[in-house]
Formats: sequence, C-alpha cells, structure tokens
Amino acid sequence: MQYHDLRVAIVDDNPVVRKILVRQLKKHHDITVRDEDVYDNGFALVNALSTKRYDLILLDIQMPVMGGMEAASRIREATCKNRLSTPPQARMPSIDAIAELPASFPRHIETTTSRDDLHVPSTTARAASPNPPGGRRARSATVSGPPKVPGWLGGLAGSKSGERGDSSGGHLPKTEELVGRPEAREKELAGKRILQGNRWVPLVAITDNYGTKAQRDVYLAAGYDEVLSKPFSSEHFRNVLAQFFSHTTTGNSRTVPRTLRDMDKSRSYDLLKRDIERDRDGGEKVEVQEDGKVVMVLKRSNESTRIIAGTKSHLLSSLLHPTYGVEYRNTFLLTFRHFMSPTDLFAFLASGFDAATRAVKKRTLDIMKAWLAYYWVDFRWDEGLLDEIERFLEDLSRRKRRGDLGSEWDADAEELRHVMAQQRIMFHNRSASEEALDLKFASNLEIFLPPVLINTLSCEEVAQQLALFNSGLFRDIHPVEFLNHIWGKKSPQLERFIKRFDLESYWVAGQILAEKDLGRRTKMLKRWIMIAKECLHCKNYFSVFAIMSGFNLSPVQRLKQTWNALSANAKKAHVELEQFTNVSRNFKAYRDMVANSKPPMVPFLPVFIKDLTFLHDGNPSTLKLPCGTSLINFDKLRSMAQLVNGITELASVEYTWFNFIPEVQDFLTSTQPVTMAKLKEASLAVEPKEVQTS
Repeated sequence: MQYHDLRVAIVDDNPVVRKILVRQLKKHHDITVRDEDVYDNGFALVNALSTKRYDLILLDIQMPVMGGMEAASRIREATCKNRLSTPPQARMPSIDAIAELPASFPRHIETTTSRDDLHVPSTTARAASPNPPGGRRARSATVSGPPKVPGWLGGLAGSKSGERGDSSGGHLPKTEELVGRPEAREKELAGKRILQGNRWVPLVAITDNYGTKAQRDVYLAAGYDEVLSKPFSSEHFRNVLAQFFSHTTTGNSRTVPRTLRDMDKSRSYDLLKRDIERDRDGGEKVEVQEDGKVVMVLKRSNESTRIIAGTKSHLLSSLLHPTYGVEYRNTFLLTFRHFMSPTDLFAFLASGFDAATRAVKKRTLDIMKAWLAYYWVDFRWDEGLLDEIERFLEDLSRRKRRGDLGSEWDADAEELRHVMAQQRIMFHNRSASEEALDLKFASNLEIFLPPVLINTLSCEEVAQQLALFNSGLFRDIHPVEFLNHIWGKKSPQLERFIKRFDLESYWVAGQILAEKDLGRRTKMLKRWIMIAKECLHCKNYFSVFAIMSGFNLSPVQRLKQTWNALSANAKKAHVELEQFTNVSRNFKAYRDMVANSKPPMVPFLPVFIKDLTFLHDGNPSTLKLPCGTSLINFDKLRSMAQLVNGITELASVEYTWFNFIPEVQDFLTSTQPVTMAKLKEASLAVEPKEVQTS
C-alpha cells in the first residue's frame, strides 16, 4: 500500500524524537512531513487545526504548555462520545486500572465538557466514589460552529486553507502563562475553532509510558485511537496505517481513511463518520443509490430528513419534493450559484412545469415566488433571466385562454406578477441612489478639503449620523453577495461597503492633517478619539475600526508632537479603543462584544468574511466516493448559509431613535478622500522631519 499522499502531523517536545519520526516516515512509508506540520506542544497543534486538515496525528503525551491528553480531548470536543462502535465503558479506564498506573504516568485527564481539571484522587477516595473520576462525561452530539480565524480585509484575497492563521503562529504562551482564567479561556476557544473535519482525524499516542492495558485504556478514554511505544519499528507503524487507511484504485488512486468499526471500502471516511454518528433524535446517514451508484446522502431522524450531499440533478429534484421543506428550499436558493447558474435553475423549473402533477406545479410556482421575493438580485443582474420569467407568465396566460390550463393557477400567476412589479419599483429607486452615490465616491479624489459641516455637531451626533449612514450601506448588502464575494462573483453592495472603510479612514486622517496649528490639530485628534468611543456606544463597530485605521495611517501615526500633546483622558480613551480593535486572540475583544450585543449594529465585516472564507476553503465542495462518484457537499453549503444568515440578522433592526439629519447624510455621501501622497505631503507640512526628530 502507498501512503505518500497522507498529510501527517508530528507533535513532540523532544527535537530529536521529531527528527527521527520525520526521517522514519519518509524512509519506510514514503510520507513527507513538512516543517510546518511539526509541533513542540499540544497547544500549537490545536491552534493550527483551525486552518489545516490532517489525515493522521502522532501526538506525544507529556509536553509543556498543553499535554497530549488535553490536546486529544480538545480535538474530540463536540463529537459524539461513542465515536467508534466500542462501548463507552470499554473505552473508559476502570478504577482498578487507574490504580495500577506507574507514578510517572500523567494523572491528569481533562474532559471535553468541563472547564474544571479532573485529578485522580487517592485509592481510598476512589473507592468511596460511585462515579470514577477517571471516566469521561458524555459528550454533546452537536456539531461545533464554523471556524473563527484571525485576520482582516488586507489578507482576504490571499487566504488559503493551508495557511496558518495568527492563532497558530507568533508568541507561544509559556506554561505559567496558562494558569489563570484568561489563558484557560484561550485554550477553550482554540478547541472550539478546530475544523470539523479534524474532529475525526486518527490520533496515535507516541509515549514511553505504555506497558499495560490500564495505560492504554486511559489513552483511549482521553480520545486517542491507538498507542505506540517509543521507539517503535517501521512494521508496527505500518500496522497502524493499515488499521486506519485502505487504498483504492477506483478512479483516481488515493488513500481513504476508514474507521476501526466499519471496514467497508466502498465508502469514504467523511461519509463513514456520519454513518457512526448518532444525533439525540436517533438520526443516521442513508445512502440513496440509482443504477448501482450513490446519488444522494441523507441524514434521517425521527423528525426530518436532511440532505448531506447529492448530484446536481438530484439536488434540483429535491426542491420539488415535499420531504425536504422550506429549510432546504431557502438554503438552496441562497447557495445554488456555487454549482449552477440562475439561468439553469429557471430552465429546470420551467421545462418540467407542463408534465408535472398538480402538487409539483404548485411547488414550482411557490419556489418562483420565493426566488423573486427574496433573491431579485439574480433578475436584476441578468435582464435575460427576467425576460425568461416574463415569457413563462405570458405562456401561462395563453394556455389558459386556449383551455389547456385551468383557472386554479390564476392566483399564483397574478402573485408572481405582483412580486415582480414591486421588486422593479424598489430596485429602480435603489439603483438611482446607488448611481448617485458612486458618482460622489468617484469625484475629486485628489482634492484636499478641510472639515466644515461635521465640526458643528457634537461627538455623539457625529457618531449617530455615522451609524445611520453605515447601517444603510450594510442593510443594502444582499445575503447572496457574501457568498458571491467568497466565490469570486458579483457583489456590488458588499464591494461598496468595503470601499467605504478605506474612504472613512482616509477622511479621518485628512481632517486631522487639515489643521495647521498644533493646538487645533491636537483638538481634532482628540475629537475623533471621542467620536470613536461614541461609535462604540452606538454599536457601530465598523466606524470604530475605520477611525482607528485612520489613526494608524503613517501620515497620522508619525505626528509625535500631536500625540504627545493629548490629554491624559484622551490617551486613556485611545488605549481602550486599541484594546477593543486588537487583532490578537482572533479579535477576541470584538467578538465578545458582538456576542453580547443585540441589533441594531454595524459589524466589522472583514472578521466575518474571513470566517466565511476559511469555512469555504477548509471543507471540500464535493464528496468523492471511492467508487468514483462525486457529490456536491450540500452540508458545507448549509453551514455557509447559516453563517450568512447570522450576519444578516444583525441588519434586521434599524436605528429608528437617532435623529436623521439630511444635510449631514449628504455630507457623508459626498465625503471626498485624498490619496496617500496628499496625506504624506500634508503630514510633512504640519510636522517636518526636522521638528519630529529633534
């Protein structure tokens, strides 16, 4: 068997052991372990698993910062306890077995459902305890949410699933730094960010403390799948590989992981893991075959049937099937552009209408109404598609006049026409305002204007007007545009909102640099610090980050005299804003604030877009079965849709209690930024280099 295409991670605090393992895997098994896949502690591995996917992990037991036992439990977090068919009690060390462990054996096992450390007490205490403290508590069967990764706008275009995020690089916390509550929380968050595909990766313990069955039971209870004692021979490791992986020559030759329970070589590991997973309601995976080939994978429970993957034709057919309901329809209409065009979808709906049953005809018209009502952007961006649906309605009218179609469809056809008329009026007005906005965005980019109107308002009023203006831009973004942006397709409103960030940042910098006098310039800098604080109170997080970005532009940042002249209160407020916008720990301060806030709000979208990007890059778009069949991974699209729905929910409430000032909104619309060259020129004019360095 060949295993050269496996991606293996090695985690050991001993550099000699790491080097030997890398050489051994290459020499005897043709497995190349890259430098970036070698770690010296469990915490570095857990962080990396939010952006990288592995087929196998060799994980040492005793390491600094985070040991292997805790790392294994973090990785297995949010998976069902009965990950294999082995009974839970068989994977759990008994009290007597724990008592047999040598003194050098690690006595600490952390569960995945508790933040508290569990320490094995004395033998006397264990005997009095009805529940063995060494046993694991039942794990939740719910799947963890999409991965949250660091980074922001500047890194979106170059983000790849194989790149290491900020959370896995840079300074590695020392062991003593992980004792307090914040560090424990950091471990917990790192575990929650692990990609779902990595929850099932085979974990092999490599340890010196393996000699009895009791020790093995403890390792398995912590989440390991197999144990190897150092040093181990190439034959022993080959047996481990054969235990977890089978090789198939059907279609493109590749190595396919398999579970310990089910050795069925006709299924991929990603599908097998669903076969052994059980929800609380007893859901299980079901494969639908047609002509001997798997065409759909379903998750069936007592209450519903959910599509996991399928061919394009079967995903389309399921739209018209009553089993899958509104949830599937809404998810499909939001995500189908990833694997087919709107024109193809309409062709499918229209072509089968004549021969369809009455119930299918009804569902077809309901889908069209939902499509027109909630996803008019498809028809707005493609006039040919709009012509197609108009011809479809005209054909319905002709057939009714000929008597080929009964009058029972009149109400549905009329409702379709009504929805079309409403959307045309709404988007015609919106298009006119967008064109005017684009003209103002694009005009006089080289003009350097001093602040005028905006300075007549209080800091609170400016923050409120910014919240109203940016909220309007955010609310204009259609949910489809978030996905289109990830897929490299059309997203005009989102692109306009992204451009607004740079415009606002440069505008703030321009207002500060427009003041020639040091006292007035210092006062203007303080004013914008206070405006940023008011934006934070208004939950306009977008403007908070934009203003801070303006402060961090080099023409403003270099103004040492201006910054030094700030009052103590202003400096303190600036430090607090820096802490809120800090990118460390995956924008923890910002994420916590959003999690504890209710709309209305204007979010800092780059963080969300980064999450969506890694959800897309970190999960395959198709599930390739060993038999050669490729199915569209609809479960991935469902997860992306849920993430998009979560961000659009923030736009569901408006700032109705703020006073809308038309003159100020017009001023914000016509805000004219300057180029970086103009900003640098103004910066040198107000504080020359000679003055700055003196």
